[in-house]
Amino acid sequence: AALKDKGELDAAIDSYKQAIKIKPDFAEALSQKLYQQAMICDWAEIEGDREIINKLVTLEQDISPFVLMTFEDVPNRHRLRSEIQAKIKFKPST
Repeated sequence: AALKDKGELDAAIDSYKQAIKIKPDFAEALSQKLYQQAMICDWAEIEGDREIINKLVTLEQDISPFVLMTFEDVPNRHRLRSEIQAKIKFKPST
């Protein structure tokens, strides 16, 4: 994330790939890798990772639903990702 914030997108993508090798179901790394590839217009790599988009609904981890809106037009999945993020981030206070 630090590399992404510095604008070093190629290095950030490489770091996300390393994180995914260590933890294949790390939803934040998976989604950010896709998003950063889109930022540098690496469409061929994104097309090869198309199955990741479907997988990111089932992981039930906190990822920004807005990151994936650019990759698919499936309102049900967008809603589900939003609900998952809200459930994780905004737990009711007791």
